Amino acid sequence: MFKNVRKEEITIPAQMSYLVQIRDFVENIGRKHKFSDKVVNSFKLVIDEACTNLIRHGYRDIKNGEITIIAIIRRSSLTIIIIDQGQSYDPRRANTPDLAKYIDIGKKGGLGILMMRKLMDDLQYTVTDRGNEFRLTKFRDTTDESKIMKQWRSFSMRVKYSLVASFIFTTLSAIIFTGLFLNIDRDIQKDIFTIAASSCRSLADNAIDGLQNEENNVDLFINSLSVKQNQNRIISEAFITNADKKIEARDNPGRSDSLGVYKIPENAVLIDSIQGVLIHAYTLDDTIGIFDLSAEIHQTLSGEGALLGYAHVWVEKQIIIDICYDKKLQLSIFMAVILIIGYLLTFFLINRIIMPFQNL
Repeated sequence: MFKNVRKEEITIPAQMSYLVQIRDFVENIGRKHKFSDKVVNSFKLVIDEACTNLIRHGYRDIKNGEITIIAIIRRSSLTIIIIDQGQSYDPRRANTPDLAKYIDIGKKGGLGILMMRKLMDDLQYTVTDRGNEFRLTKFRDTTDESKIMKQWRSFSMRVKYSLVASFIFTTLSAIIFTGLFLNIDRDIQKDIFTIAASSCRSLADNAIDGLQNEENNVDLFINSLSVKQNQNRIISEAFITNADKKIEARDNPGRSDSLGVYKIPENAVLIDSIQGVLIHAYTLDDTIGIFDLSAEIHQTLSGEGALLGYAHVWVEKQIIIDICYDKKLQLSIFMAVILIIGYLLTFFLINRIIMPFQNL
């Protein structure tokens, strides 16, 4: 969470001869983390003034005093904390000096507070268990950042981490749902073909008696209609032919061509075979895409004996497209609900996690 925050520290005796170490420390920080000379020089002046006052006044009656300098480096700012155990004095409470009066009376010195306020962007003074803490903050010089980066930096920690977490959640969800979307057409077509092939095989088995005994011919129509009605959503036609390809029964006997001769078109393409049921694809009347599932009908259920005829089940391509569309729509709605719930939970969790750090 704080990977963009760095911290460095130095402690020196509260003596004037050691101030050069503080100046070098600040200069190294600035060079190492690429702060401008303006920022570095401002800190050197202010810290030198503050530490000089500590040595002369805060530690005036205290021997072996120490001054600790802590540098907190952020992407957009540098904060220097000066810690001492001398007499407390909040420089922020000092009145701003009247420069005109100083000039009139020729007074020298006493302008350290004014310099601090002018050179720093923020001053904070607190007394803690560690001692007196004087916190100085200055932001980096403005750079030619893009509007997006400026907007990003203006966001609070809660907003930033909520956006990052939401982006990760959205990306993962998109990857998962994209995989599901890509497989929908294949999976649904496979399921429909399996159901249609089972219906075709059932129609073939039930047609054996009807093709061998003309008295049971009515059963062929009943079986064809039953197959169509049982799978009305996916099966558009169901019919039975004899060995000479003449249609013996159809689910819709009222059609003008219901009892004609049916042959699979020469331009039909064999695309699959399920449980001995062949699946051909072709276009009917140059407009309707048809998947024709056909099974041979023999004298016995085991497939032995003379060929009696064929059972056919049609599945229109448009039916598969419509079912796939409905499934994708359901999946899209489900994904939208998941994303909304995920965003709300993400914001709630980020808020719970960030709140203690912000309070700290």
